[in-house]
Amino acid sequence: MFDQLGQSLGDVFAGLRKHGSLREQDIQGACEEIKRAMLEADVALSAVKEFFENFAPRTDELTKELADAINPAEELIARAQGALARLLGEGSQQPLRIKADATGLPSPPVILITGLQGSGKTTTSAKLAAHLQEQGYKPLLVSLDFSRPAAEEQLATIAQRANLAIFRQAELAQNNAKSPQEKAIALAELAKKSATSKNTLLICDTAGRMQVDQEAMMEIAGIEKILAPRETLLVADAMLGQEAANVAEKFSKILKISGIILTRLEGDARAGAALSMMSAAKKPIRFAGVGENINDLQAFEPNALASRILGRGDLKGLVEKIQKAVPKETKGEKQAEKAITTGKFDLNAHKKQIQQMRKAGGLQGLAKHLPKAMQSKINDARVKSMVDEKKLRRQEVIIDSMTPAERRNPKIIHASRKKRIAAGASASIVEVNRLLKNHISTAKAMKNMARWDEKMLQRNVGGLFR
Repeated sequence: MFDQLGQSLGDVFAGLRKHGSLREQDIQGACEEIKRAMLEADVALSAVKEFFENFAPRTDELTKELADAINPAEELIARAQGALARLLGEGSQQPLRIKADATGLPSPPVILITGLQGSGKTTTSAKLAAHLQEQGYKPLLVSLDFSRPAAEEQLATIAQRANLAIFRQAELAQNNAKSPQEKAIALAELAKKSATSKNTLLICDTAGRMQVDQEAMMEIAGIEKILAPRETLLVADAMLGQEAANVAEKFSKILKISGIILTRLEGDARAGAALSMMSAAKKPIRFAGVGENINDLQAFEPNALASRILGRGDLKGLVEKIQKAVPKETKGEKQAEKAITTGKFDLNAHKKQIQQMRKAGGLQGLAKHLPKAMQSKINDARVKSMVDEKKLRRQEVIIDSMTPAERRNPKIIHASRKKRIAAGASASIVEVNRLLKNHISTAKAMKNMARWDEKMLQRNVGGLFR
């Protein structure tokens, strides 16, 4: 996502870097190009105006400010990053109000999920539950959608895969409620009572609605009144573009929206939604959906995203992804850390590493966090070869063809063993040799990465792709 806007802004600032100093007409011309790039990226006009209020309200004053700068172009880029980050909500981020000891808040903690039809509310509800479960909460999911066939079954299927609890609509079997609205409100009351008795966190997935459907909007308002949620989160598709601003505005007039979750942020949208919604709703973007897997929900970080848009990378995000890719032994995280830092990285761990890297988006997914200058140095063909899904799975098959002793100690794999492993995996000896060679280099890299901080990553990350 943001490739179009990032490329356009990159071209603008690349032109400015050619100047030793910046004149007012240079800055004015850059501002016009930036404005055009943002509008072409489907950013709402109100958001564009807000950006320039922070970036360059007066070009004459900005020219004087940059006159003594050692590198005026870089100063301007840093200023643009700050303006983009503020537009995305930098400074307004806050944790979800769901802690049990939060004073003055209703019990149990309830999160109400709302949004347009097709925005990804059901999947997002499950992702949020999984995210909070990892943090030690006990979430209880409920589908209040009685208008879409099999809505609850979709939620139940995802919940079952992630081992999440769900409160079923069958609890209403003896209830006299008839209309979808009556059923939703009745189920909401029952689910809240259940969450209270079980001391759990209730996450309510609601029916999708159009902001022009006044009746449907009043229905969700009624549900919100019954549940008294601590958080009402608006789920919006990043593909909406600047229309997202209108959606946020309409829902905010009916509901007490406390935050936004953007879905499909990994797609090829033109950045309009992310840059427009904060400006319209004045509510923070809490999370971003970046894939279809249950773990593909990330806390939204405005400054990191602004940095990536401007081609400066997100090294903090890269560090976190790499750390998540480090495999954990089944007997506990401490044991895994000890194995990695002491270099005892066997082929069992190697297989887990392949699986974890796929979950992290592969090397291509990691490379997106690098500054553009680093990305340009990467051999695309080589990277694509390294992250080819078929080749990764083939490596797993080869490892599975080994004996437990061979996986624990690859050094014992001599010629006759290689021949047997290759035959068992329907692979060639060349492929087995390639895997073993890759294992040696990976073991060294994993030992180093376990101790890398952000500065060390900046110095060493290029080597991962050579």
